[in-house]
Amino acid sequence: MWRQALVTISRLPEFLDWLLAVIEPLIVMVIVSAIGYGGYWLAFGPETDPRHARMLALLTAVDENWKVVVLLAVPLFYRTVRRFLEQVEELRGVKRPRRVAQVERAPNPPGI
Repeated sequence: MWRQALVTISRLPEFLDWLLAVIEPLIVMVIVSAIGYGGYWLAFGPETDPRHARMLALLTAVDENWKVVVLLAVPLFYRTVRRFLEQVEELRGVKRPRRVAQVERAPNPPGI
């Protein structure tokens, strides 16, 4: 009974890693889409529409509170940007060899 519970609990970190790997890109795509839609609306939307005035008010608020946006954006995009830069082979003419990742996992808990 306890052994089965421990085996089930030991699989939890793998599930959480998978969940993070799925949700993080979705959050990034939603934010990028919202920014893209807002930019498109500001460039091509009618100026008489009340939503246009609300969008300008939102951009004014973001402009006045840009430090909060930076504090929220850095942790949100850090892992995604880091993974992308780890996979880049050539950047500005500088090539680097690819690393071969060898991961060894110890059994969890160690006695099993």
